[in-house]
Formats: sequence, structure tokens, C-alpha cells
Amino acid sequence: MTLWHFRVTHQNQRATHGHKEVDSRGGGPVEILKVPCECGHDHSLVGVHTQGQGMKGSGIGSVVPANDPGSFPSPGVEDVPSWDGSPTNEDEKGPGY
Repeated sequence: MTLWHFRVTHQNQRATHGHKEVDSRGGGPVEILKVPCECGHDHSLVGVHTQGQGMKGSGIGSVVPANDPGSFPSPGVEDVPSWDGSPTNEDEKGPGY
């Protein structure tokens, strides 16, 4: 398992970030459940892991919940939510990155 840093943009454009240990072997679709973020909420992330380029996701369903419960300003629809992630330790960007 590798500690990854995730940057999350809510649907209402508020940004946050969090860290979680993830099994990062291989590439393809990913679902990372309950990433504890600095906004005070756990967000589940759905996207893709591309070797050598990290993980990312965008669009409806890529960040759940799309906005923090009870967030202000009220949830908007200006843009869809998105996220990206990378290993926290540069030395761990090996074959699984």
C-alpha cells in the first residue's frame, strides 16, 4: 500500500485535499472509498489510474458527495466535480504509478 495525496474540487468549485493509503498496482478503473479530506468530510472517488500519470476522475459521480453536506454557498452546477491523486513519496512512483 502507498500513501496517496488527493486533490478534490467539489461541484460548487470549493477545493480540498486528503490522504489515503491505496493499493496502486496496475492501471485501469479505480474506486477509492471514504478519503478523509480537510473539508471535514469523507469523499469517495471514482476514476482511472494511468500508470506513470497518477489517478484522476471528473464528471457526475466522480466525487461522492459532490459537495459537502450543508456547504455554503449552496451546491451549484457551474462545473462537474473532479479529483486527481499522486503518491506522496517520489521514491514510490515505481511501476505501479
